[in-house]
Parts: sequence; structure tokens; C-alpha cells
Amino acid sequence: MGAFIQRADGLWSALRGPRSEGIDVAKEGELGPGDYRLFNYPNQASPAILIRLESGRYVAFSQSCTHLMCPVHFSKARGQLVCPCHQGYFSAEDGRVLAGPPPRSLPQYRVRVARGMIRVI
Repeated sequence: MGAFIQRADGLWSALRGPRSEGIDVAKEGELGPGDYRLFNYPNQASPAILIRLESGRYVAFSQSCTHLMCPVHFSKARGQLVCPCHQGYFSAEDGRVLAGPPPRSLPQYRVRVARGMIRVI
């Protein structure tokens, strides 16, 4: 019975994938208010975006529009994430849909600043 439980636990871990402690995206101070950095998270096939808002707070989102997966871009002038494919607009504060066809908010990642690094989790 113990061997079965170990195999089941191993299978469950494989299905869930590796546990991520996050990745360092930038050094603190590299991004000014309104700047952004593109990166991949939680794996190399998943584009993401880190934004330093005008308030100085950092936010991170999936860069894939929830409509048809086109890459969204940060518009500093609008203070929004914009999908150029079908004019979808998202709040840079929390990723919620502001306009257009996207059916749901952008997935958001936690951001932690520690030891001089900006880490996305």
C-alpha cells in the first residue's frame, strides 16, 4: 500500500508541475513609473508583463489577451493594457476588462520586492 501511495503522490506532483518560487524580473530602480518589462512566466511559453505604475507600485500580468490570446501591450498614455487585435482594454491596476471583447480579466501574478530585486510569483 505504501508503494502505491508514493507512486500516486509522484504522479500528482508530475501533473501539477514544479512548484515555482517565482523569478527575478528586474532590479529595483531599473523601471521608472510608467515603464514595463516583458518576460516569460510561469514557463518559457507564457509571455508576461511587469509594469511599474505611476504610483510606484509594481504589477504583473499574463500578456495573453483573454479573448483570442493576442499579446497585450502597456500604453503609458492611457495607463491601460491594450490588445491591438480586437481593441480590448484592461486596467493596469488590476487587469480587469475595461472595454472590448475580452470575456475576463488578465491573470495577475504577485510581485514582491526584496533584497533589491523585483520578483514575480
